[in-house]
Amino acid sequence: MKHYTLLLVAVATMAGLVVLIAPAPGHADGEPAPIFVTEIPQGYRDWQWISSAHEAGNLTV
Repeated sequence: MKHYTLLLVAVATMAGLVVLIAPAPGHADGEPAPIFVTEIPQGYRDWQWISSAHEAGNLTV
């Protein structure tokens, strides 16, 4: 029974490695997407509400 379990674990490990190493379809060729902003959106300075905070009570304890 130990050999069967060891074989099962080895097969599962190899299958997992094949899935992790194989390239994703559609991502093998072409340039990767940039991880930074390449264009500033139109009207970004016209934002009316950036954040909100509600502070109530005596904050100088």
